[in-house]
Amino acid sequence: MTKNRTSSTYSVLLVEDNPDDALLLTRRLSAALGGDHEFSIRHVETVDAALPILWGQRIDVVLLDLSLPDSFGMGTVEFVTAAAPFVPIVVFTGLVDNDAAIEAIAVGAEEYLTKSSSGEQVARVLRQAIARRGTTDARRDTDAFRCTHDAICRLPNRYLLMDRLAQGLARARQYREGLGLLGIHVSDGIGATDNTHDRLMFEIGRRLAKCTRRSDTLGRIGKQDFGVVLERPKSRAALAPHLRDLISSVQHPVELDGSRFHVRVATSLALYPDDGVSAETLFEAIEPHRERATA
Repeated sequence: MTKNRTSSTYSVLLVEDNPDDALLLTRRLSAALGGDHEFSIRHVETVDAALPILWGQRIDVVLLDLSLPDSFGMGTVEFVTAAAPFVPIVVFTGLVDNDAAIEAIAVGAEEYLTKSSSGEQVARVLRQAIARRGTTDARRDTDAFRCTHDAICRLPNRYLLMDRLAQGLARARQYREGLGLLGIHVSDGIGATDNTHDRLMFEIGRRLAKCTRRSDTLGRIGKQDFGVVLERPKSRAALAPHLRDLISSVQHPVELDGSRFHVRVATSLALYPDDGVSAETLFEAIEPHRERATA
């Protein structure tokens, strides 16, 4: 289904830490469109601020600076691509560099714009990026979501979590940072065929999502298993308070149809590079947690 410009607008997320550049872009685009509200621009200054918007709202295209307070260079493109793989990214930078443009597209960007671009150029590139990625095709969006998200909890599935873990490892290697993978196994004793199990897992996923840091990625990786990709952990000790909050949120009783359910939780934490140097080895490192369930 094609977006009707007379009745709606394209939603643009501008990730740019310089407010003057953001204002200039908005003015140029507005002047080029002559008052036509074809694009609605939402401005944030960091990748961390962009993530909850990308995960919780409909965004048609991202305009992304490569020099941000919390991310720099091509790793920024890789990170945002991994976080929102079905949203087209247009790099928005002050650098005029053909090699950088080629590299940006190679790692996931649709287009490369300099900040000196005219409003007409920006509008044209945004339209092309949206059309090329097909973000206006609602059916494609739905099919893509089903392939990458758990049907019950509406969280990233094992496939998508593995992809984001691999992207995180690429950044960790490039910037010599840490990365963690937390495995959470929930034992409920309800039974695999009971519809109540699905409702319980939905509630557990909702609780975990509320406690997950914006920079991290929560997913459902098995019938009773969740995983969290932990960005830039300083140490196991530094993660301890956050992990306690996650586990505490799950262990509170769940009320369903007048019945109270208590769950047991087992966890396992794997850190790069101590416990593994690839997505596969980190996943293998958290598997034994199933056998260590504690009340």
